[in-house]
Amino acid sequence: MKNKFLLALICITMLAVTACSESSREMNPALESKTGTYVVEDFGKTIPVSIEKENDHINVGFIYSAQLYTIKLNESNKEFIALLEEAVNKESTIHIYLRNNSNEIVKVEKLSDEESRAFRTSLMENQTIREKRNTYFKNVIENEGKLRSLFIKIKNNSCNGLHPSSPCANFNYGVDGCYARAHKIKQLLEENGYSSEKQWVYGNLRARTLDGKGCISWGYHVAVLVTYINNYNKKVKAVVDPSLFPNKLVSIREWENACMNRSCGYVHVTSRATTPSWIYYRSLDGRIKTMDIHYNKTNCTLSKLRGYSGTQRAPADLASCNRLL
Repeated sequence: MKNKFLLALICITMLAVTACSESSREMNPALESKTGTYVVEDFGKTIPVSIEKENDHINVGFIYSAQLYTIKLNESNKEFIALLEEAVNKESTIHIYLRNNSNEIVKVEKLSDEESRAFRTSLMENQTIREKRNTYFKNVIENEGKLRSLFIKIKNNSCNGLHPSSPCANFNYGVDGCYARAHKIKQLLEENGYSSEKQWVYGNLRARTLDGKGCISWGYHVAVLVTYINNYNKKVKAVVDPSLFPNKLVSIREWENACMNRSCGYVHVTSRATTPSWIYYRSLDGRIKTMDIHYNKTNCTLSKLRGYSGTQRAPADLASCNRLL
């Protein structure tokens, strides 16, 4: 009887250990590779919007994110790459898994048509809404003095400014979130009675961090574009982007050049666009445009990026901000 009790106790213990092991694997899924087992991070559902080969890997851009993600060009990834290419062409939703703490794609799953439509709706539903232009907004800033005062106000309202807004734009962190920083600047300008535009550039982009110690890679970058009257009484357009130029406004050409810093690696521009400022996100070909009329996505993104700096990897759950809140 005693032996039977001990045998049962051993079996229960083994079952508990197995269950715990299975539970651990579910919380920290792993994949086998030629170099061994590694932990996989669930990036979640997303829509890929660009794909481009570079040396021994492919760069992939996902909706909203300015960061580029990579997948190695090898036989084991052949099926995953085909799924990515199909999703870019069809603007369909897929499920992405990354190597833990990196931007390397290690697994791609196709979703059903129903799942894909449901996810797309969660991102795009408010696209049917049109933001009404407020006739009280001025299209042109009347002089350089007013332009400087607005720029100072933008800086003072940033996370490192004298009067940070809540949430605030973190101009010391450029890895991701340019779309939210630009929308915050757009909001501040409108609160002061001025409208603006947005300037977009797409490609294999690279820039220096503000401290000059690191490099950032982007699939696209966006910033606010304003029109003002200069000291020679001429209308001039200038880009407002304190994440690249913390102390001044610059021309579109100077801004683009900063997005193509060749000291950080290979760069090229695929396309560029100027849009109304109410467009929150625009894909490479312009087929996908979204809005954030009530600033829910903007505020969520800025809140998650506060405290980040340099080349820190953006939080894994940043994409959750861009679903309907």
